[in-house]
Amino acid sequence: MSGKTRAGEKVNLGIRIRDFGPIAGGRFELRPLTLLVGPNNAGKSYASMLLRSVFEACTPTPWLGHDPRLLPHLPRSIFGAPRHPRLPRALRTIPLPRAGRRTEVPAESLDKLARTILRHTLKAQLSAQIRRSMAAPLADLIRIGKPEFRLGIATARFEGEMSYRAGGQPRTAIRTCNASGLRIELGTFAATPPAEAAHTSQGNRHVITFARDNQSSAREHQLPDRVCAMIADATASAVLRAMIKPCHYLPAARSGILQVHREMAASIIRRAPYTEPGRADLPGLSGVVADFISTVLTLDEKKGTFYSQACELERGLLGGEIAVRARGEDLPREITYRFRDTAVPLHRSSSTVTEVAPLILYLKHVVEPGSVLIIEEPEAHLHPHNQRIMAKLLVELVRNGVYVAVTTHSDWLIQQLTSFLMLANVRPAARQAKFGYPRDLYLRPEDVGAYVFAYDGRSRAYKIRAIEVTDEGIPEDEFMRIHEALYDEMIQIERHAARRRAE
Repeated sequence: MSGKTRAGEKVNLGIRIRDFGPIAGGRFELRPLTLLVGPNNAGKSYASMLLRSVFEACTPTPWLGHDPRLLPHLPRSIFGAPRHPRLPRALRTIPLPRAGRRTEVPAESLDKLARTILRHTLKAQLSAQIRRSMAAPLADLIRIGKPEFRLGIATARFEGEMSYRAGGQPRTAIRTCNASGLRIELGTFAATPPAEAAHTSQGNRHVITFARDNQSSAREHQLPDRVCAMIADATASAVLRAMIKPCHYLPAARSGILQVHREMAASIIRRAPYTEPGRADLPGLSGVVADFISTVLTLDEKKGTFYSQACELERGLLGGEIAVRARGEDLPREITYRFRDTAVPLHRSSSTVTEVAPLILYLKHVVEPGSVLIIEEPEAHLHPHNQRIMAKLLVELVRNGVYVAVTTHSDWLIQQLTSFLMLANVRPAARQAKFGYPRDLYLRPEDVGAYVFAYDGRSRAYKIRAIEVTDEGIPEDEFMRIHEALYDEMIQIERHAARRRAE
């Protein structure tokens, strides 16, 4: 796999955590395939929802010329992340170029703007996304007995920290912020009445042209709001470029949610006339669950890039097809399992069908190369043979430019992924002829990040520890300890039973 994915710049993202939920501390990096391993209630879901929140927070927002009082009520699915912060005064003092001439925005102004945008991203947008994703106030996410939590975010373009102390406001610290290479030129032209501003770009070079506002002498040397917003968008895109990726989350409760999605949709529709604009009156739902429901209810039936892989997964795991049928205008789509030309409602389908159906729907219609796909426990309700099929799918997604992060308890899944790491040392022809895999289906150690959430007796909480991944595979120390404990217990029981029989 090259330094870039099929769909854009490589993501170099590291997340550092301290005293967040059940996690005492640790760090993990997003790789093409990221594995979060550990016991229940160890913080894997906290880490994965935090990962999702980071991507949601780092999506810059295009400028909208609407009344700002209406913006909070506009659907997020259409207009993206929250608005930009108030633009720094440095942009207001940039003199307008003469008509027909161009001037370049000073590098120091862009640097100040980049830091302001990044500070807002970590303080306001990230904290808002964390609260939304986890459906909890920030104070409830501080580890019990500790005064605050700290989160560090590092990419190739920036490094910063967001912390929160109970009763206070989120605080930020920007370590580095690199907008190097960004060039923005401004040009003006005469127009009566004033024409719309135009923005063209090629790589990191941007040209923004606009009509001079001659109606007010006080504004003669002040950039129009729309031009300032264009400069902010270009700067945000330069700093956050690798983070501008759609992030999809399949929660652990997806099978049950999918079975009742029609009833939940009907409840939303019934309550709509009594609800404020832009609000869904569904208390207690986390953001990841709400977005999952929204995605299922509004599926675009257009076939996506991974439609064929989804069909192969259907044949391998289900022996049938997950079908989506429109039932009429303003009604939620009906999702069924079709087996031998018979439509079976999901509530009467097997646990394997209901567990895998959301992933199949996402692959058919939602996920594209360059996306980030977070799956909690992809092995749930799957026979070990089917877990091998699931592992193969995950590798196929990685090889086609999708960043995949999973939480897992399955040694079968990890053992199969180890096989794909070992296949990197096998000639392509042999992969196909001897082992029956496509020639390009393998993993390299740098493609995989594996992290164990291990209990730390000293802090009485869990710490994140990196597992070394080599071309020989992924160590299974966490599972081996369980196997050894089971084996020791079995031997002790057998010896005790033998003594009883001898008596």
